[in-house]
Amino acid sequence: MKKVTAILLMFVLVGTISGCIKQRGDDMKLIVDYPIANVGDYLAFSVKGSPDSNAGVRWDMGDGTPEFSGAIYNNHQYFVAGVYTVTVQVFLEDETVTLNKDVTIKQP
Repeated sequence: MKKVTAILLMFVLVGTISGCIKQRGDDMKLIVDYPIANVGDYLAFSVKGSPDSNAGVRWDMGDGTPEFSGAIYNNHQYFVAGVYTVTVQVFLEDETVTLNKDVTIKQP
C-alpha cells in the first residue's frame, strides 16, 4: 500500500509542476502604443506578461533594419508608409516565446 501511495503522490506532484511550467509564456503580449501612426513618428513597443528578469530578447521591426537584442521595451521610427510585422522573441530558461504585431504607417 505504501508503494502505491508514494507512486500516486509522485505522479500528482510531477503532473502539477509540469502543468505550471507549460503556462509560462502564454500570458505574454507584444504591446504597441499606436498600431496606426504616421511616417516619422516614434512608436513604443513592450512585452507585457511575466518574462524572467534575465530573459534574452531579440527584436525584428519588420522594415529591414538589423535585428537587435535588448530589453523588453523598445522605441522605433518608420520612414516609409506601409504595414510592418514586428516580431520579438523572448528567450526564457526552458522555452522561446515569439510574439508578432502589425503596425500600419501612413503618410501624414
